[in-house]
Amino acid sequence: MAVSEHGAYSERSVAPLADKIAGDLLASPSCPPFLLADDSYAPAIRAWAEAVCELLRDFLAGRDLLAAMAETSKSLETEQRVSKSKLERRSSQARAASVLNLLDRWERSAAHRRAALGLDPLSRAKLAADMGAAQWYGGKSLLDRRLDEIAASRSVALERGTGD
Repeated sequence: MAVSEHGAYSERSVAPLADKIAGDLLASPSCPPFLLADDSYAPAIRAWAEAVCELLRDFLAGRDLLAAMAETSKSLETEQRVSKSKLERRSSQARAASVLNLLDRWERSAAHRRAALGLDPLSRAKLAADMGAAQWYGGKSLLDRRLDEIAASRSVALERGTGD
């Protein structure tokens, strides 16, 4: 089983699929509004990992499970005569992970990216809480907010003449 058959390392295979997946996400009614409102999310939305997973899943469909679990290696040996009495031998070996290992690695990467964008229920709830807290604090951190409160209470105390 040649590793290049699944197309997971081919930009020609992955890029159009990644763009389609990202477009489908943005067109979905369940797409979080902040992803649509801010262009800074565009690089994160690009669904490269999702596209690779889809290519690998398509490749595995209908294949023998044992063959999908097998790691492959390729070796190349060359000989070159440098002089009458000297012969150079070179060998190189390339090892490729099994397709199932690749799929597992890319699935974890895709899940991490989905969570970072708030596209699963738990991360969406955490992100909503963080965004709500940021709006409540007026975009300031909790420390900045507290320092503003201390400064305000000091100025009120100074106006009354009671000191700190």
